[in-house]
Amino acid sequence: MINVFEAVLRMSAAATCVRIENGDANGDGLINSIDAAFVLRYDAGILQTIAAGDVSTDGVINSIDAALILKHDAGMF
Repeated sequence: MINVFEAVLRMSAAATCVRIENGDANGDGLINSIDAAFVLRYDAGILQTIAAGDVSTDGVINSIDAALILKHDAGMF
């Protein structure tokens, strides 16, 4: 018989972890202009949550992050 702590550890070890790259605001595995649009919608208060939008790593998700995502999408970053 296992205790609750062991059961939680076993479930945690079996869980699948998906890594979302910073800038992939919609979590689809790509970083593109759609992610920039998600960041702008989040900044405007239209979206309540996004996957990973703080590209500048300043602790704030805003239009600067959207601009960095667009630069990345254009191959400039």
